Amino acid sequence: MYAPLPRSALLQLAAADEHAFDRLFSGAITPDEERELFATMIAKGIGFNGGGGYAQRDWVGSMIAQGWLERDELAELFTPATRCQIRVPDRARVGEPVRLLIEADQIRLPTGVGFVYFFEGFRIGADPEFHGRSDALKIRTFLASPENKIYLERAYIPYHDWIPSEPGMVTIRAKLVFAIAPGLNMQSSIDWSAQADARFPLQPLWTHEVEVEHTITIVE
Repeated sequence: MYAPLPRSALLQLAAADEHAFDRLFSGAITPDEERELFATMIAKGIGFNGGGGYAQRDWVGSMIAQGWLERDELAELFTPATRCQIRVPDRARVGEPVRLLIEADQIRLPTGVGFVYFFEGFRIGADPEFHGRSDALKIRTFLASPENKIYLERAYIPYHDWIPSEPGMVTIRAKLVFAIAPGLNMQSSIDWSAQADARFPLQPLWTHEVEVEHTITIVE
């Protein structure tokens, strides 16, 4: 279908058309062509989850995993996806259980790049304990589905069930460390006692810490 087209036209089509993309990669592609195609797809959000064909998504993700974006570019692209909040009611009663949850919006992102996070835990008022803390890697995608019972049962989403013991204003705090670390797997863990990127078993391409809080009123 695209054989008669000039190479430059095929390159432009390949960013948005999966058939043109497959046709382009059926032969040799130069480094300059790869850079041009990659820049176009990133700028237009093609190859992100929900956009483009499987081969396009896989290719964009693999290029990011190989380090084709600088840290400031990764920050611009992924920082919006680190915005999250503690889901908890504004008021609760003494003795009644309250579920603390971390949630985030659904957002279109490149797939297959190893975009993960680690959860330090919930801090409840002056209590020094980190409730619900996890050293294990978690996938950011699940944060957009806080109602999913299976995700909760399998600890894909951080949560903690808390029973207030006295009335007053209580501030709940939590910290998450997001990372783009394609070399990590589901058995990877974080060392909370270490500094910065040394906390990870493999050096990530990019990291970002997020601290969130929510104040709840406890009544009799």
